[in-house]
Amino acid sequence: MDSDTALLVFLGVCLIGVVLVGLLIVFTPIMSWLLIGGVVFLGVKFGLTLFGLSGASSDRPRLLSENLVSKSTISMSTGVRPAGPERFAINASGSISNHSDRLITGIKVWCRAEALHGSDTGSGTIPVAVKPGETQSFSGEVANRFYGIAQSGKVLRVAPERHFCRVERLIEG
Repeated sequence: MDSDTALLVFLGVCLIGVVLVGLLIVFTPIMSWLLIGGVVFLGVKFGLTLFGLSGASSDRPRLLSENLVSKSTISMSTGVRPAGPERFAINASGSISNHSDRLITGIKVWCRAEALHGSDTGSGTIPVAVKPGETQSFSGEVANRFYGIAQSGKVLRVAPERHFCRVERLIEG
């Protein structure tokens, strides 16, 4: 979008905001001040964005989570263990190689396990510090609220036989 179009859109939004502010001033004073504040806030953010004064610094932009994952090599294995009566936890362990130029401080893992009625899901963050160019091992509990499945001949629920886990995102430090 070129600057002339952006300015035209901005002025159009301001005109609509002024009309709405006028209507609200007539009907509700509190709402009018909230709307004025919102319009001013959005106008300032829009202006700062137009002139490049908002967001991440241009010399070190923030990486999207998907880009950080794609620049890393992750090997992970998971296992189920008891976490209480009829409750089970999923643990994850493995290694991560950081091929980006950012520090990785955690791995968010998401899991799905079979349950009595369908499936349960859970996620958790495992802390790990991996500097650029390094490889580190990690291990930790993903979630401990899986309630297991019923099995013929058993009184209590047993550990889920099938589960699936994936790296949801990497935490940048």
